[in-house]
Amino acid sequence: MRKDFFIMFGSSLGRLTRTAVQIVFAISVLLSAPAQAQGLVGSWTESGVLISFQSSGRWMITVSDPVNAADCGGYVSIGGSYTTGSGNSISVSFDTATCGSESFSIPPEFLGSGSYTSSGNTLAIHLQGPYGPIDFNLSGNITRATPLPPPQTVQSVYVAKDGQIPPTAVQVTRAGTFGDASLSVTLDIVKVLQANLSTGFAADTYKVYVAALVPGAVFGSATPVWYVKPKAPDNWGPLRSPIAPFLDNVAQSAVNNQVVIDILSKTDISSLAGTEIYIGYGTSSDEMLAAKRYRGIYKAQ
Repeated sequence: MRKDFFIMFGSSLGRLTRTAVQIVFAISVLLSAPAQAQGLVGSWTESGVLISFQSSGRWMITVSDPVNAADCGGYVSIGGSYTTGSGNSISVSFDTATCGSESFSIPPEFLGSGSYTSSGNTLAIHLQGPYGPIDFNLSGNITRATPLPPPQTVQSVYVAKDGQIPPTAVQVTRAGTFGDASLSVTLDIVKVLQANLSTGFAADTYKVYVAALVPGAVFGSATPVWYVKPKAPDNWGPLRSPIAPFLDNVAQSAVNNQVVIDILSKTDISSLAGTEIYIGYGTSSDEMLAAKRYRGIYKAQ
């Protein structure tokens, strides 16, 4: 990461906020390149970077990169407002930032103005401001017709990356596009129990949890929002404590069983790019979190 690329901000920015913006500036160097004008609203992704422009005039960039975002634990985002004008001109400011698990709101800061071009799947943005030039060139436009990507098994791409469910205990199946997404996961009880031998989990029954971390850009905020999928017939809702289980009273004695969890069924998630899906298990949500019995299983990016 090029630390010399960052120019120190004013006193209104805290240390972690400055770190978040520093990472975004450094990433822009990696993605700069030379893209007929098209719509700006939407989401674009490239190499762990997601930029979203909402029709409400809000924008956000998130970086999930264990190397370039190492100073923020592998996850950083900044966001704010934007305006566009004639000739594909654009002016951007930011007022929110997330560095790792900490999020901040600050008085609006002017980031830069310049131009953008988009054509097909490519978005190029060229800004010049008080903190230096920012240039992005991203080629992964996410639309309803975009095929779902394969599941990401490496935990470093997730915000909650320290879960202890082994990778061999889950099998993720995805089908369709961002506009018609289906997603399920099979939890292998045998392999979960084998992992329990070293963690002291000995309850007769347990609960299974399904949660999603939705990027704050969807809500015009820097802070990602947790949602939970409870038992049918209830649908996704904001996470509250204690966390509502998706399955209850699952018997550990049923060691030949595999728990199949249908998470999405022909669902339009084109406006939820960057959302992360997690599963977990335990005697309670507090026990699950304390023992880190969870795992990131899918990232819609």
